[in-house]
Amino acid sequence: MHKLGINIQNNVWVFPALALLTLVVGRLCKESCVFLRGDILGLDLETLGIFFYFILLLSVTISRKFFMKDWAMQLISAVVSIGVGAEIILVKFQLQNRTYCPKCLISGFFLLGMFFVISRYIRIWLVILLILVGAIFTSFTFSG
Repeated sequence: MHKLGINIQNNVWVFPALALLTLVVGRLCKESCVFLRGDILGLDLETLGIFFYFILLLSVTISRKFFMKDWAMQLISAVVSIGVGAEIILVKFQLQNRTYCPKCLISGFFLLGMFFVISRYIRIWLVILLILVGAIFTSFTFSG
């Protein structure tokens, strides 16, 4: 079990890569989520998601290759925590409207997986605060 934890920890880049792949592949089948649209501050959620996961993937890859410092993972953990807060609001929206987007839910699942692997880099009170910030920000800026 310990070996599995180390392996996942060393390969955390897999989570944003899979989320990004999910969203990109989802763009190819436009009909599946044509009924679910939204934006944050005027930016399309799909485009914003692709950008978010690309930046996460790039950050994790660069930090592993060049920095390997705790501060880099702390920053990535903070961004992921804010993303989890946003994702909670987006899932709530889908539940309230009984309209589900498989690619959004799958990419959110990968974000949550990454969150559980890397959230240990920052204090629990900060994780909770950042999740709340992400949820509040998304609540006020999301339209769907």
